[in-house]
Amino acid sequence: MADNERRHNQRVPFVADIFLSRDDQQWQCELHDISLKGLLIVVPEVVEPDLNHSYTVDLKLSDDADIKMTANISHQENLYWGMAWENIELDGFMHLRRLLELNINDPNRISCEIADLSYNSQ
Repeated sequence: MADNERRHNQRVPFVADIFLSRDDQQWQCELHDISLKGLLIVVPEVVEPDLNHSYTVDLKLSDDADIKMTANISHQENLYWGMAWENIELDGFMHLRRLLELNINDPNRISCEIADLSYNSQ
């Protein structure tokens, strides 16, 4: 079975400026893909993963729109970090939803994924 068939949440490749920060340090990273539950980023070589702490993620969509959240490293392979949302601002979540709807073949799938998120968080 292909990875995409096993995945519950649709991942979308997307190019945007993304900044990762922890404490007083900030790094510009490369976004590989994004979903309703997290994202896959490529970090600079100088960044050491800290699995015990949350990171602040700021995804710049435009000059006046961004997605801000806190996230944890869920898996890591070399410079590729899979990160799971811990907290996301409401405006950012609405931007994320729209971004996903515009970039997948079945925009209604996002509504189903949101319903699953709501059900699983109870």
